[in-house]
Amino acid sequence: MTELWIILGVIVVFVLGAALPLLKDREESKIVKKETLKSFRDPN
Repeated sequence: MTELWIILGVIVVFVLGAALPLLKDREESKIVKKETLKSFRDPN
């Protein structure tokens, strides 16, 4: 039973480690899209 918890813990850490950079990239891309939209509306 203890081995099961260790394996599950490793899997959770691995999945979170892989997912967090993707979530950060999505947030940054949303900000960039907003900035490009503003610059597109106001060329000055």
